[in-house]
Amino acid sequence: MPLLPDSQPVSDAPAPGAVRTAGVLGLGTALPDEVVESEEIALRLGVDPEWIVKRTGIHSRRRAAAGASLNVLAAEAGSAALADFAAVQFGVQIGTTSQEAVEAAIAPSEDPKVYDTSNDVVTALKQEQVEAIVVDVPTAFFLTAVPIKEATTVGQFSAPGGDEWGALLERDSPLTDCVSAAIEELRSSGELAEIEQRWIAEKTKAPVLE
Repeated sequence: MPLLPDSQPVSDAPAPGAVRTAGVLGLGTALPDEVVESEEIALRLGVDPEWIVKRTGIHSRRRAAAGASLNVLAAEAGSAALADFAAVQFGVQIGTTSQEAVEAAIAPSEDPKVYDTSNDVVTALKQEQVEAIVVDVPTAFFLTAVPIKEATTVGQFSAPGGDEWGALLERDSPLTDCVSAAIEELRSSGELAEIEQRWIAEKTKAPVLE
C-alpha cells in the first residue's frame, strides 16, 4: 500500500497530488485547401441543404486533394505546434545534437537545462525539473517503452548536421570490410533508408516536424 511521508499506511487510493498528470504543450492545425459546402452535397443528393445541417450540424467540410497524405497534414500541424513550445523548459544531454536541435528547431524562450548523462535527463523529467526532453528517435522509442512509459513522443525532426549511424565491431575485426560493403550496398539501393523509416521513424508513432 502507498505510504504517507510519516510512513503511516493509507488506503489503496492515490494520495492527493501523487498522481502524475499530463498537459498539452502545443496546438497546431492543418487543413486541406478545398472547402465543400453542404449546398454542394445537397445538390448531388437532391435534398435541401438544411436537411443535411439539421442531421449533421455541418455547414462545410474540407476535402483533401488526390494523393494528399494525412502524414503531411500531421507534420504541418506539428510544425505549427512547435511555436507553442517556446515557453517549455527542455532538458538535453551534454555532448549531443539535442541542444542544437532545440535551439534551431524550437527556439525556446529559456535555454534548455543541460545534463551530463541520459539517465540524468530521464530523472529530470520524472522529477518535473523539466517539462520535456529532446533525444534521438531510437532513444525516444526506448524511453517511452521502458523507463518512462507515461511519456509520449510528440514529434520528430532533423537535428542540425544530422547524426550518422554505424555498426560497432571489435577493433581490427576481419568482418569490417564485409560489413562496410553490405551497409554501403544497402545505402546505395535505398533499402537502408526504408529500414530506418520502417523500424525507427515510424515506430515512434509521432509526426515528422518540418
